[in-house]
Amino acid sequence: MPSTVVNLHTINLEIPSEALVNCRRILSDKEKARANRFARTSLGNRWLVARASLRDVLASYCAASPDELDFGKEQFGKPVLAGRHADLDLHFNLSHSNSLAVVAVTRAAPVGVDLEYKRALPDWESVARRFFSPSENLQLSCVADLERQDAFYTCWTRKEAVIKATGEGLSARLDSFDVSLAPDAPVKVLADRGIDRESGDWSLLHFDIGDRYVGAIALHGSGTINVLQQNHWTMQYASSVPVLSN
Repeated sequence: MPSTVVNLHTINLEIPSEALVNCRRILSDKEKARANRFARTSLGNRWLVARASLRDVLASYCAASPDELDFGKEQFGKPVLAGRHADLDLHFNLSHSNSLAVVAVTRAAPVGVDLEYKRALPDWESVARRFFSPSENLQLSCVADLERQDAFYTCWTRKEAVIKATGEGLSARLDSFDVSLAPDAPVKVLADRGIDRESGDWSLLHFDIGDRYVGAIALHGSGTINVLQQNHWTMQYASSVPVLSN
């Protein structure tokens, strides 16, 4: 089975105020304006750091400065590189939750990544009934009681990663495909009822960061995902170019 290389970079969103100033300097005016629109300053700062870190990570692959990067959007709003770096065939995705963010980068195919902080969620069962497929809810009911909320987060991150890989985002019907979620089950898309898509067209990877964060990476294409480089990213302004190949 073919293996696909993905680099996964983890970012701490809680940084000193002087570093926050440096992050703001590399953002576009539109990005700064969006950060300023958050009702809570702490949330706006986290978004700002996540976006600046995305620029810094991608700059290291493009051999460019973070503030030189231009972004466009696909049909449903998924960010892509534009301008003079648009032809580099670099696929990426960002997710952040609580005080951490992750950036997945690959040259193989469109990629989706989702990260969730496993906070107590009193209404998780009603969320599952609303957004998960009947098959997934049946799987969930078979998981041991003490593991069921963790299985909910496992399912959620895998589904989010898939729709972020397609670029559909919130416009997608989350119940139009099934993923595995049981702790001892292989990590995979079990069925996909979307137009022109089959379950075998997906590669899916589960990852944990400590005890409180769970995540998933999805690629449109059969095979296995090999995380070549998983690190805690430090803002470095393109000081080195990470290894990445198909």
